[in-house]
Amino acid sequence: MNYISYTILLSFLMTTFPYFYFMSQKKEFTNKFKKYNNLISLSIWGVISFGINFLLLSFAKMDPYIPAILGSCLVGTLVNYWLMKKYIDNHKVLKGIGIFCLFFFSSLFQLIPIWLFQLDSLEGKVGSYLTLFSNLILFGILFWIYRKDIKRDFQDFKKNFNQNLDIGFKYWLIGVIVMVVANSCIIFLLPEAQATNEESVQNVIHAAPFISLISVGIIGPFIEEMVFRRSFREVFSDKWLFVLMSGLIFGSLHVILSISSPWDFAYIIPYSSLGFAFGLMYVKTNNIFTPIFLHVFHNFMLTLLSIVGTMMVVL
Repeated sequence: MNYISYTILLSFLMTTFPYFYFMSQKKEFTNKFKKYNNLISLSIWGVISFGINFLLLSFAKMDPYIPAILGSCLVGTLVNYWLMKKYIDNHKVLKGIGIFCLFFFSSLFQLIPIWLFQLDSLEGKVGSYLTLFSNLILFGILFWIYRKDIKRDFQDFKKNFNQNLDIGFKYWLIGVIVMVVANSCIIFLLPEAQATNEESVQNVIHAAPFISLISVGIIGPFIEEMVFRRSFREVFSDKWLFVLMSGLIFGSLHVILSISSPWDFAYIIPYSSLGFAFGLMYVKTNNIFTPIFLHVFHNFMLTLLSIVGTMMVVL
């Protein structure tokens, strides 16, 4: 796949899903674009995105992957915000952006122990301890920000435990089935694609199994649900828009941050399927502990199976 095709594909991915949803559901959006059909409208945003990417590549001499991601994300965000601003709680946008940035740059907390203990090597167990340290700090910050909501939801979760779990497991099972089917199709149809994020997670688990069980299996899911579900729900007042955006961004970040080739973008589908499932169970139960519980269950079991598998190989 050449650079132009790759850029257009990414632009399409970043703008199409929210756009088509609202074009099919909200008449006022159709009226905004009554002079254009869907294909022409999407082409406009694709051309704008490609133009930004081309300028970045030409003048900044950047690797094409970087400007493609930056340009498409920028254009997709601005366009979708303009289309959906009527359905977005603007008072919560800044808070949501702040929490998202806190999550995105939370690894900078690792500089504290690195500076205090003058660490030279950050590989292996040391890297796992550093990740656990930054996750614990982020966990504490998010817990403090949403302490009242967490306390209220926890009480409700205990009170309606069976009902919440029934709903949660139903959507989790659907998400897992879609994920397995999507992974199988990608392996069969796109052998060039690689799940780079999964490989990096497995390396961390093998380096420090029991630390990873805590960090990846318990703390990580809590953090991700508070960021991608709780904070996103405050921003997006429309429930289906919330499910769509939280799932898509959740899946995209699991892939884009460790991308090695354009084909790897296919793995956004299986990763997003679980994101959609967590979003749906949150909407249905209106309780953040439902997706937290199922996310912890999912990650903890996969991490535990990976540890057991490694131990059996060693033995």
